Amino acid sequence: MDVRGRKNIDWIDGLKAFAILAILLNHSVESFRFFPWFSSPTQWPPFSERIHSIFPSSGNLLSDIVIFLGWLGDMGPGIFIILSGLTLTLSALNRKRETLDFYRQRALRIYPLYITIHIIILIFAEFIFRWNINLSSFRTLFSLAGLRFTDSLFFYINPSWWFIWLILQMYLLFPLLFRLLEKKGRMTFLIVTLAITLLSRLAGVLDLTYSASFYHWMTGIFGGTRLFEFTAGMLAGSLIYENNLNFSSFLTNKTKLFFISLCIYIFGFLSSLTRAGSVYSGILISLGLAGIFYSLYFLLCPSGGPVRKAVTWLGKNSFSVFLLHQPFMMYASSILQKETLVIALIFITCASFIAGYAIEKAVNAGTPVILNYLEKIKKYLGIRIPVYLIFILIIILSILSFIHPFIKNDSKLLLYSVRIIQLLIPCTIFLFRDKQGFRTDSLLSRWFDTVFAVTVVYLVLTPNWIPIYWLILAAGFILVFITRKMKYLISMGLTFLLILTAVLVSEKYLRRNKPLEVLQWGEMPALQPDEQTGYSLIPSRETRLKYNNYDYILRTNSLGLASPEISPGKDPGEFRIFTIGDAFTMPEGMEYGSAYPSILENDLRTSCPETKINVVNGGVTGYGPNEFLAQMEKYLDTIRPNLVINQFFVNEFQEINLELNSRNSMIGFNLKRSPRRYYFGNAQIPVHYMRTFQKIFEYEDKSYKYNKSLLHLYEKDSYLYSDTVLAKIDRYFDRINELCGEKNCKLLIMFVPAQIVVSDPVFISYFPSSVDLADTTVFSTTKPGRIIRQMCVSKQIPFMDVTDTLKNHRPQPVYFTESWHWNQEGHKVMAGVLSDTIKKMIYCMDNENLNNFK
Repeated sequence: MDVRGRKNIDWIDGLKAFAILAILLNHSVESFRFFPWFSSPTQWPPFSERIHSIFPSSGNLLSDIVIFLGWLGDMGPGIFIILSGLTLTLSALNRKRETLDFYRQRALRIYPLYITIHIIILIFAEFIFRWNINLSSFRTLFSLAGLRFTDSLFFYINPSWWFIWLILQMYLLFPLLFRLLEKKGRMTFLIVTLAITLLSRLAGVLDLTYSASFYHWMTGIFGGTRLFEFTAGMLAGSLIYENNLNFSSFLTNKTKLFFISLCIYIFGFLSSLTRAGSVYSGILISLGLAGIFYSLYFLLCPSGGPVRKAVTWLGKNSFSVFLLHQPFMMYASSILQKETLVIALIFITCASFIAGYAIEKAVNAGTPVILNYLEKIKKYLGIRIPVYLIFILIIILSILSFIHPFIKNDSKLLLYSVRIIQLLIPCTIFLFRDKQGFRTDSLLSRWFDTVFAVTVVYLVLTPNWIPIYWLILAAGFILVFITRKMKYLISMGLTFLLILTAVLVSEKYLRRNKPLEVLQWGEMPALQPDEQTGYSLIPSRETRLKYNNYDYILRTNSLGLASPEISPGKDPGEFRIFTIGDAFTMPEGMEYGSAYPSILENDLRTSCPETKINVVNGGVTGYGPNEFLAQMEKYLDTIRPNLVINQFFVNEFQEINLELNSRNSMIGFNLKRSPRRYYFGNAQIPVHYMRTFQKIFEYEDKSYKYNKSLLHLYEKDSYLYSDTVLAKIDRYFDRINELCGEKNCKLLIMFVPAQIVVSDPVFISYFPSSVDLADTTVFSTTKPGRIIRQMCVSKQIPFMDVTDTLKNHRPQPVYFTESWHWNQEGHKVMAGVLSDTIKKMIYCMDNENLNNFK
């Protein structure tokens, strides 16, 4: 079979047709919410359940067969991966191309149609589907560029577009793979690429991946998991090009090929039913399916007949249909049901081919015209203009980077501007970096290459890296200038190595010696998810917590409480106190011996030697009413306290509205699922730089200081004092009061104010100088305490507001100057006032009159 110089082999379009029909059937079936576990193995049920769930059981055999075939259609993209490798290899063997020319040609093949359909879908999503998509968001920009390298991006807007990201990875690797095939031979080529694929898929099986989704990983969020399917197509392309007799003979007997392929497919499918088998099953399924489709094409589509013409037409238009159809199916499934949905899906399928054909024709006709006009503009303006444009973009981005520390962190306009320019810079350099523009070995070209690489890296970093962009560029220019007389590769390699080393060493130093809380709590090393309380302290652990202005050791007992061990039983006459609260009680910033529960216990034991007294500390940083209640339900039967002291911070009005997912995100538990956020978003360098920069220029971030001061909690008209929130607080007090009654223990509520209403501004580093807290038209420093007092009095719950006690105490301060919490002096004050109150209770243990709590 001589294919030299031929532009097309019709069976390639035949295989594309079968693949796109399988995918369409799969998406149609999924529109009815029929999802097989083996097609999306995020979770693996017991093996017996897996076997039982392979074939659907709706009760209608015909319907079950259609659903099952639809499930199998999820494997159709593997055909496109194989054919992509095959056609690219045939093209490369017929016509040698420079690497840059190859990338440009592939970009022009993919992007015009993809971006056009992407924009069409966005318009429908905004105005027809009414989907909640931010058109100017960071994720939408990456989606337009085809970059879907994170779990949140992979299926964003249109799940089918994951394939664009996978195929871009393959395009990027193709020149290297093609040279490997040519220089090392087929056997080495197969062994190397198969090894990479198996190791990549094994990493998914062993959960050694940056993606939290097993399905995303195996599908192609990392191209290594699908590499061999692509290189198998490359190998087939080289064999076809050379008219390899053995391969041609193998393809000739279609019936034999069909049964061999079917066996490979079945073995691959059965292997996919086990997690270990999924290491290689995807390869076998795609190869087997390719052989099945190849055989069926020749067996079912006679040469020259109308069936073959129709099938090849479907295949030629498969790419546009693949990009277009799924959002419309998703929308139809959200508003229609059963028979109506079936009709709608058939209509969408047919319409997708017609619309896709028209769109692709229009794009193919319009792209050369646009490129021609761009070329004319380029010649008219002169080739130097793009160089100036690059300079202008770099300068603008550097300025935005420089002023970033003085802009609100939530400035969307700034972020969008930066991201757009970050996309434009590498694109502009890539398009205009040629021999006519600037020499490969010139200082300018080396610096532009540095800018290109730095900007691309910055695109995948989180926004908090933006402020030091201009510093990295400046360092790059200096290093390129110093190494300008070296060879290109040595100069560039040394530049990137030194920058990378400086960043890694600086980051490691700051994380170890001067860590700040960035995107996660400083206490996170001592915390764990907890099914009962949401999260808790890790039991039997000694953890050094060093962050911000804190450096202390947190020790926990076997129950996971920041308290000494307690005996499982309770002695007769023993008086136990259970303190629950947040960071004030844990305590945050100092060791347990200096905390009020410990001081309180020692004082009570000294004052009441005839009574055995134990104070069990249940304080956990960040806990609010929801966690307090869950903690009491978890521990009351074990601790069996006589008295529960609920330290109630003013921010509980806010905390009671917080959902568990939001809490986990704040703590940083989800950082483990996002290496991008963990390694880059949690970086220390940008934050230290911003704070130092702001200090040098004496810049006051009013918004940051206002929020940290918790002034929003003292606004008279705050939504936090709405009926809805107050009803939640009221129900909370009802529940814990009822729970204490059930467990035969007393309850004391201790209300704790924010430092802003206690300390002189000189003792508050984050005091917002522009705010007048005495303005009673805006603020009320007594409102939160009054509300809690009224609720407690109405329920006959003993109540203590420590605001005046803290405010009038000398010496000051009683809070840390750089954070919310009590310092050692503050804990002494609290221990003293609690001790006086509890002594009265101990001396009147038989008196049920709650008025003893004053």
